[in-house]
Amino acid sequence: MKNKIFIIVVTLLLFNVSAHAENEISIYSGYQTLPHANLNGTAYGDAIDKTIGWEGKSFSSPPYYGLKYVNWDYNIGYGIEFTHAKAYAPVTEMPTNFSRLELTDGLNLITANAYKRWDGNLYNPFIVAGLGVSVPHVDITYTKNGTTHKTYEYQFAGGAVRLGGGISYPINSDYSIFSEYQFTYSMNELDLVNDGGTLSVNLVTNAINFGVSRKF
Repeated sequence: MKNKIFIIVVTLLLFNVSAHAENEISIYSGYQTLPHANLNGTAYGDAIDKTIGWEGKSFSSPPYYGLKYVNWDYNIGYGIEFTHAKAYAPVTEMPTNFSRLELTDGLNLITANAYKRWDGNLYNPFIVAGLGVSVPHVDITYTKNGTTHKTYEYQFAGGAVRLGGGISYPINSDYSIFSEYQFTYSMNELDLVNDGGTLSVNLVTNAINFGVSRKF
């Protein structure tokens, strides 16, 4: 499933690169965090309702990163973006019977974006807004009555929203570097294996990104 997600993103990028004249592809990483969020639903007959202080662990393997493509028409742009964010539930905050509760490979967000930029003397400010889907890798281990159930798979979990803004600094006619703040909100319905039920969690991420862009 991870390979399929990557192939879909790359295919869309390559299609757009060939279809338009003013294109930009970027790669970035940075520091990503999450505020507390409530996990609720059912797990193997047990009601779950717990507010958890999720952790991002941006620099732990696999690291936090993203890819994006933008087609610019003067100062208005449209494109697609993939973000490999992460969400860990600390052991001390997991509900009873959980020994693992993670979206770490990752909390994958794919959005169609719209951009606005402004030409500056040195830096070019920009803003972005996007809508898309959340495709997390669900990694949950739950033990009840001596039986361990392990959910370990990619799932199409729900919708996602992206907002952000930053500045870009041209190095030359082809390359630029950028820094940005990004906010994402994703609605995640997580299905447990063996008809174990569904867990719901709406996750917010806040990230400071640093990246490099290449124009074509």
